[in-house]
Amino acid sequence: QAPMSPLAPQSDTPDARLAAGCEARATSILDAAQKGDYAAAVRDFDAKMRSAMPAAKFKQAWELLAQFGALQARGQSHLATGEGYLIVTIPLIFEKANLYAQIACGSDGRIAGFHVKPLEVPGK
Repeated sequence: QAPMSPLAPQSDTPDARLAAGCEARATSILDAAQKGDYAAAVRDFDAKMRSAMPAAKFKQAWELLAQFGALQARGQSHLATGEGYLIVTIPLIFEKANLYAQIACGSDGRIAGFHVKPLEVPGK
């Protein structure tokens, strides 16, 4: 068994390594965004994400969140899987609203999706 074989989902070790890596990347995206270092924020995006959301577009999207006031805290991250991706969800506590970031990692460990959504979905 090769020690660095990302295409071996039958073993628990690569999955655990992938999960830890995905959480670390999710945290580093938010760290970089909070510092205004958008080039670093998109560094781990896969090719599809990089073309869909280059640093300049990520900056615009992140700056839209200022409407909710200052980011005051982050909650505990949660890991899930769905549609072949690892998904890290991190609550974001702003002055005026509670949102959450959802960061998806592909099987190569790179970021395949990044979304920020409201924590409470208003019901009718």
